[in-house]
Amino acid sequence: MQKFIAKYGLAAHLAILAVAPLFLFPFFDDGTVAVTLLWLSLPVATWTFMQPSVRRGEMLHDARGRVASETFRDPLFWVMLTAVAFSGLRALNSGVAMAYDAEVAKWYIASPELPLMPASAGDSGFLPFAACLATLALVTACRHALGRSARQACFLMSSVLAGAAAAIALFMANMGNAAAVEAMKCSSKELSFVGVAFAIHAVGGLVAVVAAVENKWNRAMPMLVLSVGGTAAGTFAFSPAYTSGIFLVAWLSVFAYAFFYAFRILRGAAEFKMLIILGVSFACGWVLLAMAAPGSLVSSRAAAFADRVFLPEWYDAARSAITALALKAWMASPWTGTGIGSFALDIRFNATPSDWLAIPRGLVAPPLGWLKLLTERGIAGLAMMALPLMLMLTTYGIRFVGWLLSRKVPQPGCWAAIAVLPAVIATGFFDCSYLRVDVLMSVAAVLALSASTFPKARKGEKNG
Repeated sequence: MQKFIAKYGLAAHLAILAVAPLFLFPFFDDGTVAVTLLWLSLPVATWTFMQPSVRRGEMLHDARGRVASETFRDPLFWVMLTAVAFSGLRALNSGVAMAYDAEVAKWYIASPELPLMPASAGDSGFLPFAACLATLALVTACRHALGRSARQACFLMSSVLAGAAAAIALFMANMGNAAAVEAMKCSSKELSFVGVAFAIHAVGGLVAVVAAVENKWNRAMPMLVLSVGGTAAGTFAFSPAYTSGIFLVAWLSVFAYAFFYAFRILRGAAEFKMLIILGVSFACGWVLLAMAAPGSLVSSRAAAFADRVFLPEWYDAARSAITALALKAWMASPWTGTGIGSFALDIRFNATPSDWLAIPRGLVAPPLGWLKLLTERGIAGLAMMALPLMLMLTTYGIRFVGWLLSRKVPQPGCWAAIAVLPAVIATGFFDCSYLRVDVLMSVAAVLALSASTFPKARKGEKNG
């Protein structure tokens, strides 16, 4: 494994950066996670420009020049750099807070230092800023600096590390770690579940299994237990039942193509190897759950599927009440929003006694997760998230059309994006998990990797 990491050093750095929040959440607060992401982004950027994958016929200095040229001519790079500056300004403009006016004996929400600019409450804007910068480093490397094998290695190492993080979180919860126990409860306080990030890496783990079989990475085979079983256990333990159901559909859609790819392209009984690896991995994941997760957790998740009841009783009433409150708060500041971390204050100051009858105690996020994005970040914040996504989808579409002309069979990694992205979008209609930094970073990396994985016609090769 040491030689494998040394060969694919940039892929290893990308995997560590993408999975770092999953390792840190049981032990550290958001500020420490943000500082860690900032420091990890530096070596990733260095490796991107100094040690990129070398294409056939290139020298290392040619590869460095190519990556630099492609990066600085990429519109997505400049849009994301603008988003980094935008989020940095929002993190610094942190004056949103509850204040008391002694003259009129009344509580109110204090305005930020720059009222017309995007704002945040306290330190809540620091982690999104760090995640935005880390995502820029991830996407740039995945789009321009990774070769074919390195992309597959990135899928492998990121899913392995995510599975290891899931195993650590499960055992920490079993030992009474407060953050891990709270994450396992999937409480309705913030409606943000770390299991969504594990689910994204579970899809990447399936891609990694096919890549390991195709490239004959035999020494990495034992690690696939974490790629598949560990991430599956993390998804099941740290997300509500409906999330597991949504991502199960995404996983099965990629599995169907992966089985076809192994059967028709790889040959040599590759499909049976894949099935054996998946079977052993899921068995190990189940053992991990049995060892670390309480029996009541497993039975409650299973009961949700058996009874087909995935949402709590209070959900519909609370969703209606908070939707009205969120829209009211957004209309007060439609362009820049009320500030990151301010939704709890918006509820407190806008709710009526009848609203409190429908809103569960402690709930600080909307059951319709897209409202939190609109209310806290406004139209400007929505644009800063939508524009990079649109550009990445445009690249995906262009590469897809190029693949159609090349008449080559794509690897399973090409379809990971169109499986993961709709699943994450679907969760936004029930909770706010899509705004987690580990989820956003993972989705961005998968989109960039999937688009770059499409085969291209070689120069001089006739199409169609």
